[in-house]
Amino acid sequence: MKTINQIGRKLKQSLRSRGYDIVRHKELPEWLHLHNVDLVLDIGANDGRYAREIREAGWHGRIASFEPQPVAFERLKSNLENDPKWKGYQIGLGSLDGNLTLNSYGLDVLSSFLNMKADNQSLELIDVPVKRIDSIFDEVKGECRRPFVKIDTQGFEMEIIRGFGPRTSEVIGWQIELSISPLYEGQPLMEEVISCMRANGFLLWRIVSGLRDPSTLQAFELDGIFFRKD
Repeated sequence: MKTINQIGRKLKQSLRSRGYDIVRHKELPEWLHLHNVDLVLDIGANDGRYAREIREAGWHGRIASFEPQPVAFERLKSNLENDPKWKGYQIGLGSLDGNLTLNSYGLDVLSSFLNMKADNQSLELIDVPVKRIDSIFDEVKGECRRPFVKIDTQGFEMEIIRGFGPRTSEVIGWQIELSISPLYEGQPLMEEVISCMRANGFLLWRIVSGLRDPSTLQAFELDGIFFRKD
């Protein structure tokens, strides 16, 4: 099995060939420990790289990963099979229960329910089941009481937040992709997401580097870390 560093290098090389670079940081597990997080909801998990990174950085709580893209989910299943505290769900999340068409690109980490603006990749349309998270939240949480939510869904973040409904009050913190220059049609800008989180009672704690142009270092996307005001 490839190591997480090998997978990360392959992903960065593929993104660079398309004019993007991705920058990550390693501080998140400290915040999970500081806020006594006992469950991470990894929404838009792809093959589970995010979960593996926080594992390797020393966080050992429960993880629930959500990934609707079939090929990516098979890789996810392989990565989590020896981790009893890590469970995968092959569904999409949104503001309504039902089915949606997933735009599945050759580089499946870019797959989205939205259309890519500069669509120069091979594309497969896949019908996938979608649920509001509040309809399955009790099942996912189990005995956990301090969940942290990571959302990386290529422009669909606001729909997922709406799907939490009143259950947002049970979430301790969030890591959410924030768009500066939208890569997808209808993708909300970072100001909209930050305003939404503020209205739900969460403060922006930190901005984390994300997708950028490797030649100019212009940022396209960042990650926002949010925690409850109280």
